[in-house]
Amino acid sequence: MLIRFLFLLLFSILLNSFAVAKDNISYTKLSQQFRHDELIVSNYPESIKTPGLVLDKTLTASAIRLMYHHRNAMEYPIYMNVLVSNWGLDVATVNVMTGLGGSSKDIVFAGHTSMSKFMISLKNGGKDIVLAPGESARLLSHKIKPDQTVSGLFRVQRGDSDLINLKIQVFDIRYPALSGGIDVPSVLNRFKYGEFENSFVEKKYQYKFETLNKIMSVGDVPFVKDNRTGLEMKGNYGVMYFLTLKVTNPSSENKGITLFLSPVKNQSIDRGVVLLDGELIETDILTYKNNIKIMQALKSYTLRPSEVREIKLMMMPQAGVFYPVDIIVRQTY
Repeated sequence: MLIRFLFLLLFSILLNSFAVAKDNISYTKLSQQFRHDELIVSNYPESIKTPGLVLDKTLTASAIRLMYHHRNAMEYPIYMNVLVSNWGLDVATVNVMTGLGGSSKDIVFAGHTSMSKFMISLKNGGKDIVLAPGESARLLSHKIKPDQTVSGLFRVQRGDSDLINLKIQVFDIRYPALSGGIDVPSVLNRFKYGEFENSFVEKKYQYKFETLNKIMSVGDVPFVKDNRTGLEMKGNYGVMYFLTLKVTNPSSENKGITLFLSPVKNQSIDRGVVLLDGELIETDILTYKNNIKIMQALKSYTLRPSEVREIKLMMMPQAGVFYPVDIIVRQTY
């Protein structure tokens, strides 16, 4: 019995150590993966009245991350189609992460569902698609019902030498010839998108119980700027935030903290999806109305005397709501 007990104890210790290491390796790897993504945001026009070509782009960055949020203002269903092509002479493997929300008349629900599914795909490592030279594959076909909204978020990562093209179309099955939009000059293009190089924010914070609260912001200044127009995107939608909080308990007693997600803008509605120490956490609807904030607790921690702990968090501002938001670190005892 003693030998069996010791074996189980050793196995438990090794398993816990592996789980911690796995989370640490995961955050380090994801940080390196997302650091140099090019970000594309498609939201103009938000209400779609005609089919056409949204994007036709050959990837220059190692990966592209794209967020779209559109409403169907037509009387018939339309589709957001995404096509990836290998224009190189060799076989190419692309890694794809996706998250689709809607279609729905609830824009908050559509944006939140898209982010939730994307973060699940991210946590699972996405999926690999192998393309022969000259081969194309449809990554997704997202149906938009009349007077409803869709949100989509996807990421495509290529090999260093791969020549990968990405094409996004608003497709109307009644007029397939119009959905390519190739003959439309760029100056008259019906769709415009934002293009951002700085799609990654990494911040480190410290908390030593010197104050009651500590605030970490997601989606606040400085705002990213469109590479072509110089216009700021307030809210930093689609930007990946990597936050590290180092908490030190300098006392001789146990101390506790709780992390909350809180809205910032007055008269706003917010939701969020957070990857916190390897755990995926989704919030309910958060509001800030009539000077009353509705926040949600994310996770609580207890620190032993003299304990130092690092808390790691990943989050992206999602479509359909009002960013920035605050992550509040509050001492509970």
